[in-house]
Amino acid sequence: MSKILREEGTVMLRVHVLSDGKADQVDIQQSSGSARLDEAARATIFKWRFTPARRGSEAVPSWVLVPISFKLISTEKSKKRFKRIDSRKNGLDPGKNQRQ
Repeated sequence: MSKILREEGTVMLRVHVLSDGKADQVDIQQSSGSARLDEAARATIFKWRFTPARRGSEAVPSWVLVPISFKLISTEKSKKRFKRIDSRKNGLDPGKNQRQ
């Protein structure tokens, strides 16, 4: 859905990383402006494994800031697809004959 709506942005996440490298808490520090992108970024962090902070030789829990950027890459194929979608929004369907 975000792709169709052409949503882009960067979300800044505040992540609590445990001593085993897993994230156990993820807070949105700064929104991308899209709840869908924010939640996608948040869910992704829980799948990641981090290198934990160390105090001497001991791994310790810590908080880190993680920016995740969402950027659409435009291709000729996607331009044609979005042009077709835009024309449908305007009541035109290029797949159907239009009477003038």
